[in-house]
Formats: sequence, C-alpha cells, structure tokens
Amino acid sequence: MVITSLANATVKMLASLRVEKYRAEHGLFIVEGPRTIAEAHQAGAVPKILVHVENGESLAPIAGVKQACLGAGGTVLAVTPEVMAKITHKQNPQGAAAAYAIPRRGFADIKPAQNDLYVALDRI
Repeated sequence: MVITSLANATVKMLASLRVEKYRAEHGLFIVEGPRTIAEAHQAGAVPKILVHVENGESLAPIAGVKQACLGAGGTVLAVTPEVMAKITHKQNPQGAAAAYAIPRRGFADIKPAQNDLYVALDRI
C-alpha cells in the first residue's frame, strides 16, 4: 500500500521531526538518502521507520535496511514523491528517509582512556 495523503498521522509525525521539540517528544531523528541510510546500517543502526518513494528504485541499495527494520519490529512505508517532499521538507527529495531512535547516554557510559578528547553538546 502506498501512502498518498499528506494528512496521514505518520507522515505528519515524520515531518514534525524537523523541529527539535518534536524530536525530543518522539525520541526520533530523521535521516535522508539511501547512501546515508546504508552507512547508518553498516554502523549498526536500525531505523524505527523506513520510508521510500513508491517506484522502488531507491529501495534497492537499502534492501538490507528494510529487512533489519522489519525484523526489529519497525515500519516500512511506500509513499508518493509529494509525501516524501513533505517529510523531508525538500522540493526534490532523495527517494528514502528513515527515522532512528535518539540514543540516550549519560556520563556514566563514558569510559575515558588516556589522550581521549570528548566534546559535550547540549540542545543541538
């Protein structure tokens, strides 16, 4: 099934992730483009939601990501180009986007080693 409605609840939620307030509220952030999604997958990240344009061309490079997402209980959605444009806030979006859980780590998780450099970012 292809999502064609710009008013779809999941589409609206994904589009809202552009705003930090909603990223924090949903605990998700969005990544756009098959290449970036494939790189995240190679690093061990599995999306909660994977969205691709209905023609399927953009899904070929990330077929493994689709299987990992479904295997982890995630959602895979086919959408129209117009819906993808709303999600990514771009007029000519790439053919895929994915929503990942924001990792939550505290200072207790840091295991310092000699000569390591750490940078702490707040509210980015």
